[in-house]
Amino acid sequence: MPQPVTEAPETQRADTGDADDAAAASENIRPLPENWLRTDVTVALVVAAFGILTGFLSIYSPFYVELEWTSIDVMIGAGLLALPLIFYRRYPLVIAPLTCTIYFCAGAFLGFEANSAQVVLFLSIYALGAWEHRRRIAFWMRLVIIILMAVWLAWATLESLTGEAPVSGPLVSGILVQWLINLVFFGAAWIFGDRAWDSAMDRLELERAHAELQSAQSVIAEQAVEFERLRIARELHDVVAHHVTVMGVHAAAARRLLSTDPPRSEAAASQLTHVEDASQEAIGDLRTLVYTLRDSAGSAGPLPGLEDLAELTERADDTTQTVTYDQVGEAVPVGPAVELTLYRVAQEALSNARKHAGATASVHLRLRYGTDAVELEVSDDGRAQPLQRPGTGTGLQGMRERINAIGATIHIGPKSRGGWLVRARVPYKAQESA
Repeated sequence: MPQPVTEAPETQRADTGDADDAAAASENIRPLPENWLRTDVTVALVVAAFGILTGFLSIYSPFYVELEWTSIDVMIGAGLLALPLIFYRRYPLVIAPLTCTIYFCAGAFLGFEANSAQVVLFLSIYALGAWEHRRRIAFWMRLVIIILMAVWLAWATLESLTGEAPVSGPLVSGILVQWLINLVFFGAAWIFGDRAWDSAMDRLELERAHAELQSAQSVIAEQAVEFERLRIARELHDVVAHHVTVMGVHAAAARRLLSTDPPRSEAAASQLTHVEDASQEAIGDLRTLVYTLRDSAGSAGPLPGLEDLAELTERADDTTQTVTYDQVGEAVPVGPAVELTLYRVAQEALSNARKHAGATASVHLRLRYGTDAVELEVSDDGRAQPLQRPGTGTGLQGMRERINAIGATIHIGPKSRGGWLVRARVPYKAQESA
């Protein structure tokens, strides 16, 4: 058994207040560095080489002449102690008790160099605090190891004081030095390990906050793009479409006036007819462009229309609500802007019914072709506590904006017998002046 002056056990030092703080962070896991294995293998080799070299030299120094250790024993002990360091950060909960076990066995049967052994024990205790995410287990593991090592040191101290050698000042001084060294050395391993963990958790929090900030910036950027699309759409509709429409109206009026003198105005009327036709085409193309800009969902493919209402109803009917659809009257061709507008109104109204009318409500979608207008109606019975989850009103505002943009009308509100009604009416003549 090695004498106390050559041993390097840990001292008992633990702050139980750290357990609560550490347990709060147990939900986090500190990620290992990218090249952790290569780094830890290098650490293990360096510590092993240091222990072997200093152990070999210590055998022939005057401080260890009384020990019956051979250089081979010391080198084997130093190598065995350093070997677990290869995984000291990957499996700290296993490596810490393993290094302590090797430390006891090497001290009893082989031998080791005290300085390198201190480094090994320091790293194993440090890794428990710095890398083990199960904080409460890490706390108790360190506490148990330190208590066992302190008991062993106390036993070795008592053996030295009650041995054949008389108690002297140098002996007591050496024992006190060992206790102080272990107190500072492994107390620092505990404190620095916990601080390294706290610092790593702070960095993780900063990284998460940075990721959330980037996500928020992406959302803001997407919203800015959507707002700009809407602004461009309004500019195109309010300015360009207005002037093109005025051009068509004046061309039509001029053509009718010139028709009073057919021999002289036949050529002019023909040209004005072309101007009128071109303005109508421009209005239709411009309307399609406006609604392509207004509708980001449809910009990646064909814009949805009235023929897609049946499929929209089928998708809505997959919920617990009962959603039905019927068409009244013979279909009348309408422009793409009207089709897209009515489709989006139906989509928003069905979405609102799904959110507010109740899980068991009955929803009915009706498309009616009249003599002078096409009407879209979405109604529900709202039997399951309608408007239990009030919305922001953005969807209703969007429906009104779409309908107003094509010169149509919309009614949104509760029904007298309960439920909710959305009815959009688009006169056929509105397409010509939209």
